[in-house]
Amino acid sequence: MKEDSEDCILLGGNFIGRIGQRVARNWKEDRENGKRKSKDKVESAEGKGLMEWIEENGWEVLNGNKQWDEERVAGGKQYTAFNLANSDDPVSVIAIMWWLVVAVALVVLGYYWLVVLPNKYWLEKGVNQERNLTIFGNSWKMIARKQCFAEMVQEAYNKYSGFYQFFTATLVIRDPDLIKQIAVKDFDHFVDHRSFVTEDMDPLWGKNLFSLTGQRWREMRATLSPAFTSSKMKYMFSLISQSGEQFVNHFLKKNEDLITVEMKDTLTRFTNDVIANTAFGIECDSLGERKNEFYMMGKEATNLTGTWMTIKLFAFILIPKVCKILNLSLFSQKVGQFFSKLVKSNIESREKHRIVRPDMINLLMEARKNGLKHEESEPQQDAGFATVQESEIGKATKTHKLELTDQDITSQALIFFFAGFETVSSLMCFMAYELGVNPDIQQRLIQEVDDTLEACNGKLTYEAVSGMKYMDMVVSEALRKWPNATRNLFIWKKMQ
Repeated sequence: MKEDSEDCILLGGNFIGRIGQRVARNWKEDRENGKRKSKDKVESAEGKGLMEWIEENGWEVLNGNKQWDEERVAGGKQYTAFNLANSDDPVSVIAIMWWLVVAVALVVLGYYWLVVLPNKYWLEKGVNQERNLTIFGNSWKMIARKQCFAEMVQEAYNKYSGFYQFFTATLVIRDPDLIKQIAVKDFDHFVDHRSFVTEDMDPLWGKNLFSLTGQRWREMRATLSPAFTSSKMKYMFSLISQSGEQFVNHFLKKNEDLITVEMKDTLTRFTNDVIANTAFGIECDSLGERKNEFYMMGKEATNLTGTWMTIKLFAFILIPKVCKILNLSLFSQKVGQFFSKLVKSNIESREKHRIVRPDMINLLMEARKNGLKHEESEPQQDAGFATVQESEIGKATKTHKLELTDQDITSQALIFFFAGFETVSSLMCFMAYELGVNPDIQQRLIQEVDDTLEACNGKLTYEAVSGMKYMDMVVSEALRKWPNATRNLFIWKKMQ
């Protein structure tokens, strides 16, 4: 027997004793008479190994005929003795079985309450649904990365069908008429989005327009809506044009050195510069300075992949109260501090030096100071061809002045970045691909761009871009074929 075996620790009690009796009985019958001798007293020879002693005396200890009630010294290691046949030990077979029965019963009841019962919701209302009795609901294929949400909706086929996101019953609607009724006609019933991160969990995320609910959302929407009218977009067009010229000049300088271009990375950097310029009021050159701080922080903020981020997202969905206790936030502390400090210093500098810049920060500062008023009549020619009509909440003509803190402004600017960083760059990437495989469409679009530039003497204006009908058609078709946002979550709530 090896010396390492001496490290074994015997676990005693009635449970082990009973099992040991059966083992010892069989063990005894298989041995010749005299091969195993009973001992009246436990040997304590220092040089003899623990496992060797057990081989010679173990069956009698397990049978209850002998007690190990003194210290055993073996190989220089000390083991405190205890009674293996102690009938007073509270851990018994019956107790363990009862605990197992209780544990299994609780698991079954919890499964029935959390999984089986909710899965009957849509069936009871006569809505078709796919039965799925897992804790992940119908999301398990997406979680396992076997299917994306768009493919799952295609399989559903019906105009509307029941769907379960973990323990939450959801109605998935595909019918265009129903979608239009919800998003436009009955919009006041569906003003709230489902947000997994609330204001008290992570203020930087929870205070943005997408996460707010109820009256607070209504006030913020009415305050910010005028900032996105055509006149305000025209106000910021010069900044977008400035970033576009910087983008073109970069490739004019590198023209001879470039053979291939990685479009996703290139267009992501361009999008970053546009948002930095129009939303945060800072100028970046992410193509020239590839590791500038704003770009790196933006990439980190919008990165929702990785093991830790996946765990956090599931935790926010399943156990939000625990996340609040643990003080978990969607953004890392480094990212939150960077954007908060950036916006705060920007606001302080503008107020101190009375700087007025045509960007989102300035519009939010104006909303905080005097409020913004929605224009009573927007010129129809300024509206995009695919523009959706504004709701009555956003078209309110009275001036809305909301108490906006620096954190509120930071939160709105950050969601502006978060919503546009990946979506806009992905759209342009898919457009580039489609134009590459459809040269006839590409040529027609180039011709429209050339004609527009010639008409405005090489200097693009907001009105000139708005008048490019074929460009609007290409963008709309790219969005239809390669949608970035495949779904929108609304919660029914009648607002008074």
